[in-house]
Amino acid sequence: MTFSDLKESAAGVLDDCLALKRKERLLVVTDEYGYEVARALWEAAKSRCKQPMMVMISPHRLSSDPLKNVKSWFSQFDAVITTFKYPFKPIIESDYSTRLIQIKAPVAKRFHRLMNIDWKRHGSFTRKCAALLSSSRTVQVKCPNGSDITFTNSKSSNKANYGVITSPGAVGVLPAGCAEITPQQETLQGTIVLDNFCGHFPLPQSDSFALYVENGSIERVQSLSSTREIEIVFQKKRMLKKVNCFGAGTHLTSGVKGCLNEHCIARGAVYFLFGERNGSDEVILPVVLKNASVWLDGRLWIDSGNYV
Repeated sequence: MTFSDLKESAAGVLDDCLALKRKERLLVVTDEYGYEVARALWEAAKSRCKQPMMVMISPHRLSSDPLKNVKSWFSQFDAVITTFKYPFKPIIESDYSTRLIQIKAPVAKRFHRLMNIDWKRHGSFTRKCAALLSSSRTVQVKCPNGSDITFTNSKSSNKANYGVITSPGAVGVLPAGCAEITPQQETLQGTIVLDNFCGHFPLPQSDSFALYVENGSIERVQSLSSTREIEIVFQKKRMLKKVNCFGAGTHLTSGVKGCLNEHCIARGAVYFLFGERNGSDEVILPVVLKNASVWLDGRLWIDSGNYV
């Protein structure tokens, strides 16, 4: 992969995801880890907008600044892209028109692989999956490892996330590619077996453990080697008891190897998000199921990790 290849992928992000216009001002904020990707974005932006700017700064320093200073700085630009090693969560209020994209794990080769896609086809496929998922009433998920869970779609919210951040004030994360719905909590029943842990919390390493779900809540956790330790984690994080959403990945070049957010968006991947989103108190546990099969209203939709 050459820098020209990286720049081409960056151009796709600017054109298709951000819809950057010639009259707009773009700010790219990076640290040493994401510098190569940031430079490609900055170089590609030179011929696409009137004033691209790149700044290298420690995300710790940025986070330690008063929030109003960060918002004031970002609001001077039409669009902002961050390429930090670790997530940064600024809050841009609705009265700001700045569009914000956060590039997760901005390694050059990974960025090129995940961003060098046909964004229009990607968006069309994701919207199609979201429409089918949201129109379904009952969902059943099974895996070879013993996972078997069913629920009713609440139809209270659904989402097609395919990486387009074009509306004023929109905030998004790349890479992206998933269709999500919210289960009706009291209808979610069954067992989720994890062959290995996949999430943001340091659960003990185990060959496998099972989450027993009743009426939308994790009632019991069982493991062959460290049941008590895992139970303690869930007791401390009570917000993890509830299921936040169910989703399916749609990104064609993403895989089930590597960082967590790539697991969730891999085409045919199935996941649940346990926990609650309450602003700064957000506690989310992503649980990704491998080789899952999914039935929508009794009709097979995903067969062993492949859309039918």
